[in-house]
Amino acid sequence: MNAKLFPLLVTLFFFAALFGCDQDNTKPIKVGYLGTMTGAESSLGQGGYEGALLAVEQVNTLGGIDGKEVELVIRDDRQNQTFAQTAIEELIAEGVVGIIGPMTSHVAAAVCGTTDQAHIPILSPTAATHTLSNRDDYFLRIYPTTDEASIKMAHFARHDRDLRRFAVIYDLANREFSLSWLDNFKRDFTNLGGEITLKLPFDSNNPETSYNELAARVRQSDAQGILFVGGQTSAALFSQNLTKHDIHLDTFLTEWSYGPVLQQQGGRLVEEMMVFKTYSGSSENQKLNRFIADYEARFDRDPWFAAAHSYDATRLMLKALKSVRSPAELKQAILGNGPFDGVETSFNLDRNGEVQRPHYISRFRNGSEEVLALLD
Repeated sequence: MNAKLFPLLVTLFFFAALFGCDQDNTKPIKVGYLGTMTGAESSLGQGGYEGALLAVEQVNTLGGIDGKEVELVIRDDRQNQTFAQTAIEELIAEGVVGIIGPMTSHVAAAVCGTTDQAHIPILSPTAATHTLSNRDDYFLRIYPTTDEASIKMAHFARHDRDLRRFAVIYDLANREFSLSWLDNFKRDFTNLGGEITLKLPFDSNNPETSYNELAARVRQSDAQGILFVGGQTSAALFSQNLTKHDIHLDTFLTEWSYGPVLQQQGGRLVEEMMVFKTYSGSSENQKLNRFIADYEARFDRDPWFAAAHSYDATRLMLKALKSVRSPAELKQAILGNGPFDGVETSFNLDRNGEVQRPHYISRFRNGSEEVLALLD
């Protein structure tokens, strides 16, 4: 059998059983979850898993989909493209109808081809690289691209903070995301009269990475501001070393850096950092408050953006599943389910599975978070 046809045949067989002659309600509907569950930056994948699990459990409490229980099938991509490819093939073999994830651009770039061949929608809560944009394929996302985000950050840095020279520190362990941010921010900031005076790559997967050296290089530069593109653990270590070198510069973080690890381990300079994010967590709307309460009751901690976006992505896919009767309909059902009422904002996916949503600039103050600006 042609290896390229195998995933498609598996999926067609499963849909035929699910929506055709098989009326056995004891067989669950399987939805996959792909995320980084182990390693230094596993908090993103863990948060995404918990958000997806909460959504599935809530649907099952209400009777599932057409009387069938939903089963969340989990695979760890280890933030490694080779492992991710194996994981996605395993999910397809399990008979999942759709996949929530991955949580990083690096993994998304590796697995999209396989899900395209299998005609299985893969709905990412947080992958942002612009290299996957404007394609009519089975990769969909509820997170805005780096193209959209970087221009907003550049304007805020240049005009609101009056910064002219930036250092960019970026993690090659999530290459597609980091290079997207580097390229787009350099373009946008330069167009506004700014200059990138220092570019420093690092690899968070390399145990020999020295965050002390990164901070020392920044101190030796003439940068007025820093853009740090890395995960929570890396951002916390970098923040500790900024404190060690007594560096007080406007430091901007992408949402990948945001979360409890940064706040708990980053040291006192965390309160001087500004996070560019899509989830404020501080709205007073009832839907968001209900989600926060449900999440805290289930997991005994506050949710953050990974959990919130994964919860929304899973709810969107499950809502679409309720309306489909053939395998060809699921992708279009997801795209046609707008505006979708998310936990904080409503959003639409365009015909290529892209989304636009507002951004926030926030920072920590005295152990709590404050929103500095809303950027539409």
